[in-house]
Amino acid sequence: MKSRMESASCLVPVPKTDIAIAQHLGEYRSAIDQQVSWSMSVANLGESVTQDVHVQIYVPSQLTIAGLPVTNGVCSMGAGVVDCVLTAMAPAEVRKIDLSLRGSTTGTFTISAAASGPYDFDVGNNDGSGNVIVETTVVTPTSPTTTSGSGAPQVADQPDGGGGAWGGSWLWLLAGLAAFARRFRAA
Repeated sequence: MKSRMESASCLVPVPKTDIAIAQHLGEYRSAIDQQVSWSMSVANLGESVTQDVHVQIYVPSQLTIAGLPVTNGVCSMGAGVVDCVLTAMAPAEVRKIDLSLRGSTTGTFTISAAASGPYDFDVGNNDGSGNVIVETTVVTPTSPTTTSGSGAPQVADQPDGGGGAWGGSWLWLLAGLAAFARRFRAA
């Protein structure tokens, strides 16, 4: 039966994609009315090209979105939600979404994000969140920081979207491993 299915011209295998974002998107600090850059990475860890990757970023009302640059995609915003649609993403490809934010009041504000795409076989890695801490004192905006298991602060990889020791870097590692595994299977 299996050989008949493999040779059937009417059956097409479902493409395997895996849209992923870091679970911990870092912590950023800023003063009231000072602009801070917030970044996150989106990756396709699957074996196939994926189309129409949707990313929703939920920004609290205490933060104003001052800028929204994105490459290879289109974003819109309204009512505290940034909705991005990214164009075709190849296997092992990582895209970055940047927001310029400005806080109007002091506090710790959580930004959450969710990603989705067609034929995503692992939806367990599609959600993440991070914090923007707005303080009264004038500070220089910082790279995202987190604490390790020992409680020692670590500066995260800001170009990869923050998140501490793993941050967005794990997306690059997993994407590389996925590409290696595909080459190994093809050989």
